[in-house]
Amino acid sequence: HATAAAELNAAFERELAAQLAAQRAQLVESKKRADAASDARHTEELQALKKDTEEKMAAANKALEEQNQAGEAKLKTEREAAAESLNAEKAAGAAKLKAEREAGVEAVKAEKASGAAKLNAEKASGEAKFNAEREA
Repeated sequence: HATAAAELNAAFERELAAQLAAQRAQLVESKKRADAASDARHTEELQALKKDTEEKMAAANKALEEQNQAGEAKLKTEREAAAESLNAEKAAGAAKLKAEREAGVEAVKAEKASGAAKLNAEKASGEAKFNAEREA
């Protein structure tokens, strides 16, 4: 009777050990699958984070490029406006100098003509006086 109980007990222990080994194998497999899924999720999260970062950097670079282009366009416009203003000032200065030069030439001509007329009048007056004195 004791031997039968011992055999039954041994069989029960073997059955229990087999069940435990099967459960342990299932748990190991389950853990492997969970780790693989976790790794995949982690990889997906990293990929999503990388993609998001790249998109944000691209947007920031685009905004910076647009800002640079706007700044360059503004500088170009300001430079062109300054050049036009300078050219206008040069043209006005040149026109003023030309007008002053022409006015000076005209003034000199008028002075010469006036001096010549005065000389001619004095000469005529002197000749008339000389002639009058000679006749007298």
